[in-house]
Amino acid sequence: MPSFRASLAVIRVTGGRSPAEVLAAAQAGIATSWHIEDGFVDVDPLRRGGLPRVTVRFVVPWSNNANEDATAWQAARQLATHVGQVAQWRDLRVFRRTKGRWDAVDAA
Repeated sequence: MPSFRASLAVIRVTGGRSPAEVLAAAQAGIATSWHIEDGFVDVDPLRRGGLPRVTVRFVVPWSNNANEDATAWQAARQLATHVGQVAQWRDLRVFRRTKGRWDAVDAA
């Protein structure tokens, strides 16, 4: 099955929540309909003056590239909705695994 990553930048965590709770919310958003392969909070952008990013890797059912990409964006929007309950965010992105690299997927 095609593998994707959905990622967003966390501006501010609300209500005294922890980064682990933000990751859990992100995973819960995708787990409602898709199988999760991995998830993590990347704090490395902070060293360059950026924002931490929450990333969840997941798979979607085989169909065709356009439908798979649209499904991945649907999953990403669910991730963002769930994260929005515990944090302010921006810059939602989707990447598709293609021959060993992660390629950006344009918004559907």
